[in-house]
Amino acid sequence: MDNKLITVRNVEGEPNTEAQIIIQNKIKYTPKVSIVVPVYNVEPYLEECLNSIIKQTLKEIEIICVDDGSTDNSLKILQEYAKKDKRFTIITQKNLYAGVARNAGLSVAKGEYLSFLDSDDFFEPKMLEKMYKKAIKEKADICVCEFDTFTDGKCVSNMHRGLNKKYVNGNSTFKPDDIKYLYSFTNPAAWNKLYQHDLLKMYNLRFQNLFSCNDIEFTFSALSMSSKITVVPEILLHYRQSDTSITSKRGAKAINILYVYKYLYNYLNKKGKSHLIEALDYQMKGSFMYELSKCTNAEKMDFKKKSKKILGKLFSKYSDILYTKKVKIFSLLGFIPLLSIEEE
Repeated sequence: MDNKLITVRNVEGEPNTEAQIIIQNKIKYTPKVSIVVPVYNVEPYLEECLNSIIKQTLKEIEIICVDDGSTDNSLKILQEYAKKDKRFTIITQKNLYAGVARNAGLSVAKGEYLSFLDSDDFFEPKMLEKMYKKAIKEKADICVCEFDTFTDGKCVSNMHRGLNKKYVNGNSTFKPDDIKYLYSFTNPAAWNKLYQHDLLKMYNLRFQNLFSCNDIEFTFSALSMSSKITVVPEILLHYRQSDTSITSKRGAKAINILYVYKYLYNYLNKKGKSHLIEALDYQMKGSFMYELSKCTNAEKMDFKKKSKKILGKLFSKYSDILYTKKVKIFSLLGFIPLLSIEEE
């Protein structure tokens, strides 16, 4: 046991937190990829996730698992895997949600690139090898792949869902300014992407401390500050939908998307990227509607009531969505089904 206390730096404006390294990896090389896995009460799915990592064809990796205060046997499973594979680092923290857990992993990662995998999802065996090779070949800061969705061991949709063909085709490699709607060519999650570590360090990129939507700010900030993005148009990750997932509970925390938008709007202006705000507004209209679709009628009313206070002067951009009586919208990404939001 290493039992080393570390200070975790979070997104700008949020306080630092603490975590503890209880097992330090024993690797003697610089990892090509660091995989950061936030873990919270996922005992039924954790082994499938971990097996998909240790069986990667890219072997020069480190596996950083951050237990976010689990109350089941998740931590015990992590410790058992670490006994068998020297590439594991195990970190524990009190329950602060996945964003802060990822930040804890980021604080100790040594890889050339970073990957973030949710602990109930899993990789295809060649995912990291294919994405790393493509990123190196193209000298890209970010590499994006496709994913599919499954539940109870069955594929729900084998549609290619990580890339919108309206904006990128084939094996595209491009600069952020090449795409008018930068934030709509891919899903906003962190887990189907590979990020160059130097990019994250240069711009101090971290995840927000939110129950839901905590990776949108990180992903969009990274896309904004990257110099080159490339894609691997293959399904290399499998995303689990379940009754216990954050997605199934997000209605009560739907207002988090308002904090995400406000942060990103200010971030783009601060970093001299105001020309990307049109693309941000374009995507956020769909994101607001998606979050509202997960709400009960009472939660929708609470969302709309608080939106003006949270957004302030930015509220007028979205008043048509937030106060309309009936709205139908097709996903701007192609990842969100047809939504119908009716106000009582």
